[in-house]
Amino acid sequence: PGGYGVLGAALGFLVEAEDDLYMVRLLLDRDFETVYDLIVYKMDFSEQQWHEVDDIGGRAFLLAPAYFGASRAADECGMEKDSVYVPNAHKKCFEVCRVEEKGDIDVVNLIEAPDAKIGMWIMPTD
Repeated sequence: PGGYGVLGAALGFLVEAEDDLYMVRLLLDRDFETVYDLIVYKMDFSEQQWHEVDDIGGRAFLLAPAYFGASRAADECGMEKDSVYVPNAHKKCFEVCRVEEKGDIDVVNLIEAPDAKIGMWIMPTD
């Protein structure tokens, strides 16, 4: 895996969750696809300033690079609390990044997934 100071990139996402606004920064390795770390910030509107946080209120964030970021109550959909999910269509997998445990990332392979250039999530409607 990568590490700080390697050639790579960062992607930023804004995610709304129950009247709070978060910014997720994914740090990508030199292949520009593999997430090696993330940082999550929450907007403090009283100070008009972002603050780094170690939890996202028991929610799961689902990101799709270049498309969107969404928030779901983790308990309601069987996902890990305080985690960020990121698809990687080229490698037929998705990554689960835990907000509190920086750099602790699980890769879930989707062997039977069709070939695709982009990864997306299908979100249930209430």
